[in-house]
Formats: sequence, C-alpha cells, structure tokens
Amino acid sequence: MVPFRISRLFGLRVTVDGMLLVNAQGLKLVFKEPKRDDTLRDQQIEQVELTWADLKQVVCDFGMLNDEVVLEVNPTANVVRLPGVSENRVSLSVRKQHREELKELEKRIDEYRRGTRRDDVDDLLDDVRDFLHGG
Repeated sequence: MVPFRISRLFGLRVTVDGMLLVNAQGLKLVFKEPKRDDTLRDQQIEQVELTWADLKQVVCDFGMLNDEVVLEVNPTANVVRLPGVSENRVSLSVRKQHREELKELEKRIDEYRRGTRRDDVDDLLDDVRDFLHGG
C-alpha cells in the first residue's frame, strides 16, 4: 500500500488523497472525494480497480523532492471515476518518505505482470498491519 496525492484536477487546485494497492488482478486506488466539508461523516470514499489489461504502462519516477507513479491506461479502460485522468494518463504524487513502500510496490507490479508472484495472505495481513501502525 502506498499513499498518494493528486493535486491538480482539470486546471483547478484540488487535492485528492488516497492509497494505491497492488494484487494479482491489477491495481486498486482508494481515495476520498474532494469536498469542502472535512467532517469524516460527509466524506465519500471511492475506489477504482484497474486490471492489468486496462493498464498500458505503470512508471515509478523517483525525484529529488517527491516521487510519482504515472498510470497510462488503455483507451477502452473505464476510468470515469478516477480523478485527474487526462489523455488516458494520471500522475499520482508520492511523498519522499514513502519511497521504500513505492520501491516495493514497483517490484510487486513487475512480478505480477511477469506472472512470477502470487497473492500471499500473510503478506497482505502484514501490509495492513504496517499501515494501521504507521510502519
């Protein structure tokens, strides 16, 4: 699981925070819909699942200040609910302090796409435990 942020939507300064997860079927993006009211009761949680067939390319770019995950989707992919999509691409900004998680995610994506990795329930539980404990 890697936390991400999308800061520009259609020329507006809107921030969307979310989590990026990878599994054998593809990528799952879970995020809060941007709203003016920040109360937890009013926030809408959305999720978008992209199968490996939907994804043309996934690129992890490690920068000096922030890292970035660029998702390029096939034109046939249903990405209507995914915020920030422009010309079948979306850029997810990842803070530098999450670089190790991003490197692990990049490795898992590569393994899943090559067919050398399978889901391990213990690994998934460890990921959830790490996320909940801030590890």
